[in-house]
Amino acid sequence: MKNVVLIAMLIVSSGLFAQVSINGGGSMLLGFGAGKPWAGMHIGVEIPRDDAVSFYGRYTYHFKNTERDSSLYDLEVTDPEFGFVSLVTTQGKTSMNYHILEGGTRYYIGNGFDYGWGAYGGSSIMIMFNTIKVGFASPYETNTFRDGSVFSVGLGLGGGVKYSMATVGTIYLDASLNYKILNQASQPFVSDYLFTNLIFNFNLGIRRDIIW
Repeated sequence: MKNVVLIAMLIVSSGLFAQVSINGGGSMLLGFGAGKPWAGMHIGVEIPRDDAVSFYGRYTYHFKNTERDSSLYDLEVTDPEFGFVSLVTTQGKTSMNYHILEGGTRYYIGNGFDYGWGAYGGSSIMIMFNTIKVGFASPYETNTFRDGSVFSVGLGLGGGVKYSMATVGTIYLDASLNYKILNQASQPFVSDYLFTNLIFNFNLGIRRDIIW
């Protein structure tokens, strides 16, 4: 018991503390050369090493985005009246979402992690999982689908600005540019033209710090 009290006194007297922050907000992902952006939401944690350096982790879900695919597919269809099988070349509509796990290091300038205005930048690694569905409208059938998924790993650089308020928390806006160094598709038809290797990610949210 005496040892516990002594350790507590040493911590208080030396001013040491532990700190972690939780954050969340809205996100947007844009693929280089892709059409519409993907809207989404994120949650995360950030742990400062000191006022100038922190480590962070974040999960982002980008909602399903559907658009016309310019590629042509060979689709086998069955005539409902005569039963013969024929090969039809048709376009599809591709829908895809994003699950992203991200982690990295941030370096702060200005007022640093805790106070007022500041800016930050750093590097990150992303693990991404996409679910993909391609729908077709053939002469004999409608809403014919092919399902697949893609597992990806990417590396990126990013930065942002933040403003810390004592009673509200920290409002932040950041962006990152990421390049996929690995893509693993679950089905042969899920090829490179269904997704882009270079993506931009934007985030706007609020951070709350917890100190104990």
